[in-house]
Amino acid sequence: MTIAVAMLEFKSQEALKTYVKGVLSKYSVGEYVSEIDKRFLCELIERHPRRDEKIGVGIKAFKIYRVCGGATKHNNFAIVREDNSIESFSYKQCIENKEPTRRQKITKLSGMLCGIK
Repeated sequence: MTIAVAMLEFKSQEALKTYVKGVLSKYSVGEYVSEIDKRFLCELIERHPRRDEKIGVGIKAFKIYRVCGGATKHNNFAIVREDNSIESFSYKQCIENKEPTRRQKITKLSGMLCGIK
């Protein structure tokens, strides 16, 4: 099964995950992604099961933030909307197109996101 995102084709979900992890690893917490990576992420977010909620009033940029929840600490992407509000999203949900797990919902609700300014 081939997966197409932003004119790129991936042979599997794992290949797409590897590519996205590579994009994520290029940036430090607080950095905005490049215009090229923004275009890719704009297409990737279209695959999210709650895309409308995540995009809101529109995408201005993507920024890297640090997730600090429980035993896990890792970097992820956040959408900076046109109104400057910020919304986190899981690139894995975009790839797998499934609803967040109970743990992901709890982490989101508990506000354990750091590095977003």
